Amino acid sequence: MKIKRICIALAVMSGVTSVHALANGEFDGPFVGGKIGGNRSSADGKPYSGSVDSTLAAGLEAGYNWQLDSALIGLSATYDFVDSHNADHDNGSRRRNNYNSKYGSNGGSLDLKLGVPIENWLPYVKVGYGYVSGTDALDHLGAGAFHGGAGVEYKLAPNWGLAGEWTTTRPTDHDQKLRNNTLTLNLNYYFGGAAPAPVVAPVAPRPEPVVAPKPVVQEAPVPATEVVSKRFSLKSDVLFEYNKAVLKPAGKDALNAMFSQVAQMDVKQAQMAVTGYTDRLGSDKYNLDLGKRRAVAVANYLIGKGVPQGGMQALSQGKANPVTGNSCDKIKNRKKLIECLAPDRRVEIDVSGLHEVQQAR
Repeated sequence: MKIKRICIALAVMSGVTSVHALANGEFDGPFVGGKIGGNRSSADGKPYSGSVDSTLAAGLEAGYNWQLDSALIGLSATYDFVDSHNADHDNGSRRRNNYNSKYGSNGGSLDLKLGVPIENWLPYVKVGYGYVSGTDALDHLGAGAFHGGAGVEYKLAPNWGLAGEWTTTRPTDHDQKLRNNTLTLNLNYYFGGAAPAPVVAPVAPRPEPVVAPKPVVQEAPVPATEVVSKRFSLKSDVLFEYNKAVLKPAGKDALNAMFSQVAQMDVKQAQMAVTGYTDRLGSDKYNLDLGKRRAVAVANYLIGKGVPQGGMQALSQGKANPVTGNSCDKIKNRKKLIECLAPDRRVEIDVSGLHEVQQAR
């Protein structure tokens, strides 16, 4: 049966997309969701006609979005349920023909989704194919037809989006016609929006300089040491893919090169503070979270190279302290704007530790 096939396709799409990660935008990547709202429908033709009435509607959705510069293209599969128990469609002749005036439907659809993301907002339209099977008074109807709709979604958090959506379909089975209009509130979960951050033990707010011990007079002279503090600023675009917090191979190479410059310190006593910065695109909350996840990724990589966990901090400033100022304000093209704001996306590493002083002989 067609509905069964669509439901199977929905389950397969949900399973496949769950293994992917979020890509380059707020709404990019795989998602699943549920929806609930109201339906208004009416029927014309034979053997049943019924006036417009409202009833409960609910459903499930799974899909994948591709964000391309300033536009978004997506594919989604849905299952829709329209309740029949609370609907009373007056057919005008129930007593004469002894018709049950209650009906609902089960349906599924495959849709192309087109949208224009504006930071945390996504207005969109849907066009596709749907199959509807009537229930109760319309249990004789089963047909496919155009399925379309429109909506607006808001990204609540890296993994969660909330949308208001209207959809419509007009299936006809021989002489029986059904007009279905549904308005729902959709809650979507995006896979890979925020990977769980490894735990870094908290220490003092900022690394304190290490006080050099007083030289001890011994029979054999010991090397003198001094406290050295350094700051490194690494480009996030070198360390990570855009909008992600997983270190790239090139990012690990950059951290290795940085670490080689502090290797002459007593690494086991070093204090490090890693601070993540983002560009201004997106909400404050989202960017603070992204900056923290990037700082944690860098901190854990350096801990793996021997820096003590107790001497490490992972901090985030989000979109604060941009270095580009207002130099990118006149750029409207999203891709070019992202390129212009690249210097703002950075990870700063403050290091303080003991360094052996080379003494003249």
